Amino acid sequence: VAKRDLAIVVSEDQPAAAVLEEVRRAAKGLLVRQTLFDAYSGEPLPPGRKSLAVALELQAPDRTLADQEIDKVMERIRKTLQHRAGATFRA
Repeated sequence: VAKRDLAIVVSEDQPAAAVLEEVRRAAKGLLVRQTLFDAYSGEPLPPGRKSLAVALELQAPDRTLADQEIDKVMERIRKTLQHRAGATFRA
């Protein structure tokens, strides 16, 4: 199981459940678990924005995922969230 954390910044009006659903769809069957472990709004975030920190566990049913595959999945998740949820990301 490959574990990655993602800090997603979205509009305060964006439901966390909708963001998590977009993550699941973008992972295309490789996401075995996601856990929202922090939600924050306030300084230093801009007004009207919130940060959602999500722990992701990725695994293929038939093989070990290479780092390059994991990087591609994470990039696809980021691009999907940027496009569909107006997300930005914290380091």
